[in-house]
Amino acid sequence: MKILFIVETHQGAIKAAEQLFPLALKMNGDIIALNISDILIIKRISQSSDKSESEIAIEMEEDGWKYLYYIEEMAKNFGVKIFLEQEEGYFESVISKYVDKFQPGLLAISCRVSGGTSEIKNMAKIIESIRNNIKCPMLLL
Repeated sequence: MKILFIVETHQGAIKAAEQLFPLALKMNGDIIALNISDILIIKRISQSSDKSESEIAIEMEEDGWKYLYYIEEMAKNFGVKIFLEQEEGYFESVISKYVDKFQPGLLAISCRVSGGTSEIKNMAKIIESIRNNIKCPMLLL
């Protein structure tokens, strides 16, 4: 079974991986770890920064690869087969594209939020949007 795992660049992704890898072993699953450089976040950061959108996009991509490589090492230690992917785009659209492309049996998303009520509501909207546009089970970690 293929498991599409959305890897974000925060400690929640590491904790989510620690939960996901034992499950992947039990399910004999291969993990496709995907990091998304979200265009909306790039634009938002650029508006409140002295850096250009392209500079921020490059930094986000570099951070994304750091997390992906760390997650890859974790997977090797667990004995889980993993493939790494990264793409820039709109979060929900990229996830839909990869679900269509790989036809995973499970979509795993870390949904740990560190902010207040507005961040929780925003995450809930994103999860709802993804859930309505994909055709595979979702696991929120």
